[in-house]
Amino acid sequence: MLMLKDFFSTTDRITLEIYFNPYAFHESITRYQVESDGDWTKTKNGYMMKEFGNYAIILYPILPEDSDLIISLSQKIENLDRFRETLMKPGRFKDSITIHIQSDELSTSPELDLEELVGLSLVNDVLSQKGISFKEKDGLILVSIKIERPFTNSKLSEYLSKLAIALKLYYKIKEEQEDIALKTSLNFLQLL
Repeated sequence: MLMLKDFFSTTDRITLEIYFNPYAFHESITRYQVESDGDWTKTKNGYMMKEFGNYAIILYPILPEDSDLIISLSQKIENLDRFRETLMKPGRFKDSITIHIQSDELSTSPELDLEELVGLSLVNDVLSQKGISFKEKDGLILVSIKIERPFTNSKLSEYLSKLAIALKLYYKIKEEQEDIALKTSLNFLQLL
């Protein structure tokens, strides 16, 4: 079996798009020209796709079918509803998430438009013991999870679940910070 760490000698990053809405998935793939259609659908422009009952995935670049990532993704991933609970809400509705896989981490993409957090270093100090960090890049926050290889379906499910929980924490911290800012401002109004 080709392990992901062997693959990383030739490329820096793999991108995984998870669609929680099959209709959005079908709409996004209309522009792709299918090259082969087997267990995984492959396109001429270097994408691999697979659809499950209530979600679908797009992966690029194309990987060998015996890689640990492909084998892990070929089985249904558990706990993806945690992403739905966090992302499919008014004001931040997303019916998909893009995740970058590098040699030792999974991270969200800048497409989520996560704004900077006050107290980022304090939050990271607490989360680091669980292999989670919020990283600032170009004025945006990326949620990152440390991983170990080789992947198995259960390990990948666990990593994605951890990523979804960390993303939920990000939104909870933002809400709490906004609430505190509003309450403090209202209290100071009495002094003016």
